[in-house]
Amino acid sequence: MITIPTQAVLPNWAMTTTLDGTTYRLEFLWNERAPAWFMTIATVDGTSLVSNLRVVVGFPFASRYRTLGGPRGALEAIDTSGKNIDPSRDDLGTRVQLVYTPEADL
Repeated sequence: MITIPTQAVLPNWAMTTTLDGTTYRLEFLWNERAPAWFMTIATVDGTSLVSNLRVVVGFPFASRYRTLGGPRGALEAIDTSGKNIDPSRDDLGTRVQLVYTPEADL
């Protein structure tokens, strides 16, 4: 399992990370109305592969999009407090960690 270093300092931000040998652009957006974090997985040039995935604790939320070019492993949000509460505005990267299980480990 790999922890993806997220830092929810801003309500809208992006980062690049390499998962199973492919580099992706991960874009994060805090939706005040929901209230929840949403993530878009894109190629490094910004071509969207999967848009607006809600970041939900304990559910491999990107796995069903493998056929669209998304990561081959499992991407999941983990609540480090053990309470299984979805991340609030300031929790992504602190209480809630984004982790990736490589395809070979599934």
